[in-house]
Amino acid sequence: MKKLTILAFALLCALPALGQGATNPCASYPVQRVNINFTANTQLVTGVTGQKIYICHVFISPLATATNIAFASGTGSVCGSNTTGVITGGDGTAAKGANLAANSGWVQGTGAAVVDYLPVGMNLCLNVSAANQISGIIQYVIAP
Repeated sequence: MKKLTILAFALLCALPALGQGATNPCASYPVQRVNINFTANTQLVTGVTGQKIYICHVFISPLATATNIAFASGTGSVCGSNTTGVITGGDGTAAKGANLAANSGWVQGTGAAVVDYLPVGMNLCLNVSAANQISGIIQYVIAP
């Protein structure tokens, strides 16, 4: 009986490890990459019906000029409808996004796990407060 109890305990302890791949899309699906290189609000990834966009890694190069940025999910041109904030919170507008000082950048996530995700079928956009150069990358997965 003691051996059976130990075996049951060992199996229960192993269950979370066995299911990890299913709960972490960044580890279970092919990771895609988008280069960021623009000076205006831009749609980065087009949503897919029935699928979510999972953000795995964000890198924004140091900026020459202070700029507010906001990642947003939404529909329509440049996430103009049904807009909500992603990662940076707020409502997806640059005014309520992250405030990046001159000579600063931003890194979030390593690519190994989900940083944030968008609702099913929504586009991923990046909104900026001014026409300043924004450069970097975003790594993401599209999955159920």
